[in-house]
Amino acid sequence: MNKTEIAEIKKLFKNEKCCISRICGCYVDGNKNKVTSFKEAFLSMPDEEIFKYFTIFRASLSGTIGKNLINMEFPLEAESEGGAQDFLLRIRDSHLEDDALLTEKIT
Repeated sequence: MNKTEIAEIKKLFKNEKCCISRICGCYVDGNKNKVTSFKEAFLSMPDEEIFKYFTIFRASLSGTIGKNLINMEFPLEAESEGGAQDFLLRIRDSHLEDDALLTEKIT
């Protein structure tokens, strides 16, 4: 990715251009134990929460490419059935509605 592409993605993190329909996540303690998890429709959340998440999303794309932002390379085997990239694509295609997939661990 380059700076222009990152800027385009950041523009999507505004209420009027939002393309996020669902959000899910979990909170993990210091011992890497899952404390709680959540899954909900993004735009039905209170406005303060939506803006909080937009701020987090934009901040996660801040910085210099190669320093704060790293390009993730997927080796060819990651694209195969059961690989990391395949797993991420299955999550995307499920629209975050497959609970079994969301709790599955990447091998």
